[in-house]
Amino acid sequence: MSDLPNPGSCPSPHGGSAALLLVLLMLVVLGFVAYLWLLPVSAPPGPGPAPVTQTPTESRTSKSAERPAAPAPTAEDRVVAAAPATGPRRMDDSNRFHGRGSLRGSVDTTVGKDFPATWTLILEPSRALTGREGAVAKRIEFTGDEREFEVPDLPLAGYAVRAEAPGYNGLPVHVLLERTSSSAYVMLQLGPAGFLTGRLNGSTGEPLEGIPVWLFDGAAPPAAQVPTGGRKTYSLADGTWRFDVVLDGPHTLVYGTPTAPMVAPVELQFHAPSLTVPSPDFPELASLDILVTDELAQPVTGASVRGSGSKGGSFELVTPSDGLLKLRNLMPGHYRFSASHELFGEGRLERRFEGGEDDVEVITLVQRP
Repeated sequence: MSDLPNPGSCPSPHGGSAALLLVLLMLVVLGFVAYLWLLPVSAPPGPGPAPVTQTPTESRTSKSAERPAAPAPTAEDRVVAAAPATGPRRMDDSNRFHGRGSLRGSVDTTVGKDFPATWTLILEPSRALTGREGAVAKRIEFTGDEREFEVPDLPLAGYAVRAEAPGYNGLPVHVLLERTSSSAYVMLQLGPAGFLTGRLNGSTGEPLEGIPVWLFDGAAPPAAQVPTGGRKTYSLADGTWRFDVVLDGPHTLVYGTPTAPMVAPVELQFHAPSLTVPSPDFPELASLDILVTDELAQPVTGASVRGSGSKGGSFELVTPSDGLLKLRNLMPGHYRFSASHELFGEGRLERRFEGGEDDVEVITLVQRP
């Protein structure tokens, strides 16, 4: 036998390397196939989102879809929703003025003024505070030595509290009594009243004498109503007029008579100590002298003369010793006059004035059959 090795029975190193590479390649292929097998399959993207359709399956999702949409929240709902659940709740106004309260205080005068012998405490609904609908009005009388006051058992509301005395002003103090503050203490003060003055001028600047001037408290009433309860004065020779002891607040001036003013009423807001009111624009006025005589052309003393104008103004006069009446500041319009005397009879006169006239007329009294 030969000692040479048999080439068929000994493996070649090149053949073993090829087999190993083949095994590794198969493992890689198998791993890739397993990866593709386990990867989830997704549908290719379409041109847009598919329409949502409701299936007949009774599920929680389908029942939620069947509920109607909730209405859009209001502004109030949004505010409430924005507040944290643990935050403070909104104030409940329904019980804000439920209950009773009390009011205490004191009153004094300004420096240099004596305290009045009597004074009145006035409670009224406040025009500046909420809750005034539930306030009650009260007037409580006090003597001069009572300067402290207490009003118990008041409905909770908004009040205006002031002191009142003759010749004194009392400014109101506004007080809010509510459930969280059902009692209050106020300090009231009485001050001196003031005066109101003015000067009346005619259309050419001349002073108007003898014009009636009326002062009424409060605003002017509607045109169909006549103000009542006023004070009256007359303009002097220089056209000036004046009212003393005028209290703070709204007032109305009327020139002429309340039933037929010569010009539109003047509304004003007065604050002590004084106020000067400018003259209104008067139309051009007329003047008339009326001489009352008997049938012998003699002046008649004590004759009663009445007159009225179409634009206001009325007269009830008695003739003096010379029988002559002087009427000034007559508004333009048509006038009727009647004169009478128990001994000399009666007489009448009619005149129309356009403004600016200064005339003399005679009324002759005649005995009627």
